[in-house]
Amino acid sequence: GGGGGGPGGGVGACAVAPTTHLGRGAACAGLGNATTGHALRLAGARGEVEQRQILVEALPALSAGAGGAPARVSLAFSDLVPVDAEDGAAPLPGGGGGGPLGLGYLCGGEPEGCWDWWQVGYVFCNETERYQESGGGWRPDPLLAPEPEGVLLEPGAAQPLWVRLRIPRDARPGRYAGSLWLNDERGYRLRSFLVYVTVWDFEMPPLDRSAWNAIFAFTYHETPEDNAALHPPHLTAATKRDWFKMLTDHRLPPDSLYHHDAVRDLADVLYLAEAGQRWINLLNVSKRPKDGKDLCADVSDDHVSWVLDQLGYAVPILRGRGLLGRAYVYGFDESKLECEPGVRKIFGAVKGAFPDLRTVAALGAEEWNGIPEMEPPLPLDGWVRHFLHHNATSARAWADQGKSYFLYHSIMPNRAGQLNTFIERPLISARLMMWLGAGLADVTGWLYYAVDSYATGCSVNPEPHHTLRRLGSTAMVDFNPGNCIWWPKTDLWANGDGQFTYPGSLSEPVGTTRLANFLDGLEDAELLKMLPQESTQALARQLARSLDDWTDDGALLEEVRLQAAAAVTSRA
Repeated sequence: GGGGGGPGGGVGACAVAPTTHLGRGAACAGLGNATTGHALRLAGARGEVEQRQILVEALPALSAGAGGAPARVSLAFSDLVPVDAEDGAAPLPGGGGGGPLGLGYLCGGEPEGCWDWWQVGYVFCNETERYQESGGGWRPDPLLAPEPEGVLLEPGAAQPLWVRLRIPRDARPGRYAGSLWLNDERGYRLRSFLVYVTVWDFEMPPLDRSAWNAIFAFTYHETPEDNAALHPPHLTAATKRDWFKMLTDHRLPPDSLYHHDAVRDLADVLYLAEAGQRWINLLNVSKRPKDGKDLCADVSDDHVSWVLDQLGYAVPILRGRGLLGRAYVYGFDESKLECEPGVRKIFGAVKGAFPDLRTVAALGAEEWNGIPEMEPPLPLDGWVRHFLHHNATSARAWADQGKSYFLYHSIMPNRAGQLNTFIERPLISARLMMWLGAGLADVTGWLYYAVDSYATGCSVNPEPHHTLRRLGSTAMVDFNPGNCIWWPKTDLWANGDGQFTYPGSLSEPVGTTRLANFLDGLEDAELLKMLPQESTQALARQLARSLDDWTDDGALLEEVRLQAAAAVTSRA
């Protein structure tokens, strides 16, 4: 698949793995095995999402729109038709140009449900003392909706485009082939890419049947004022559901870990439960309602009564609808062992009143290793631990009791070469965290404290946020990703920590390349969990052995995915 026949046919472009950061100076020649040239080879289960990037190389400075060079580009897709082999003789549909998507054979009557694409945007990252290898200026992160007239090509700057294929759940297993076209604003075809899709003969489990769970916190309040310092601004009932849907589509329940002043809105709980979410927090029971103060061991009888009154309204409704098994209460976030009396008092009261309501706490420090052997048993159903404090013996003992065991990451680990999800970290990091977790026995899933924390006030980001805005018509945006997480206690901050989304101009959710890699990682974990633990561990260790020992190789990741799929198919 070479260039097209239009005046801009010399534009350089290539397909690139979704695990690769593409800066404004990226070029296809320097990407090694991260690029597959002018072909996209995708493979996945029914109901799975597959993603790639199309890198449009920089045009010479001052040339865009002049002398036949394109000023804007867009993507178009052909039908994907069944084929027997990837041998070049496969029937590749012609036509299509800049017209509507039409994937008939693979996507039936709803082709718009199969393909999406975005412009990769850039935020400016300042250097911080909080972790190593930070800063670096303009970094790729937000996924921007393309403008109707196409994506503007800035002279002298490369432009990545993000492509997502959602394989229908009713797709027929087998091989499909088609084309993707990079077009200019006049409809000329600049580049053609062959698209090969292999649909495996098994299904990616929907959320309500998932084996690998995610609890990612989404903080929100429906208020009329601009309140983007901590959560999306101008949030309405309608846009709130847009956020719910977007996060659900990424297999990340929009949970609310720190909701402490009243039980969560039951309309939201019911909506999420019906969407398939399996872990929905009703209330943070260890915080004082009026100010959110952590109570630790100082849990009063009045507080216990207040919690039970709050739950007394919600629990019978959820139980009556058969949904209480999807709910839980949370508390004691990163608490020390001295909080044990409080843990026992409030969770014991909850379990006494509502035995079928799950209790979850993040008791991560090493001093909690003995939880499984505590007498009397701790009234806890879900134990959340920082990955740095994971203890295989404790996890095994906890699993033997039929309990759930989650891992999480935070601002730690912060050394160079360690897995984390700051904007500056290798993009594959978000995905490999899920491989690392899935490769460990007895781990139920992953927790993260926020996807929409936009705290300001510290020295790098002193003014309240506005919504995401482009700088002119460029791919650069003026949203400062420096998150003042600990302000005003300290001036330390981090780029993208607690931020896997951005608030759009109408408070709509704007995704990121990191969030997209979490989606892939969560699907990878589901694939691995279809196999015996010994097989899962062996596959995972090809990519991620520990937080310090992992392989940044998107091509190898795809090879290991294919090995896992072959093993699942052979077992079936």
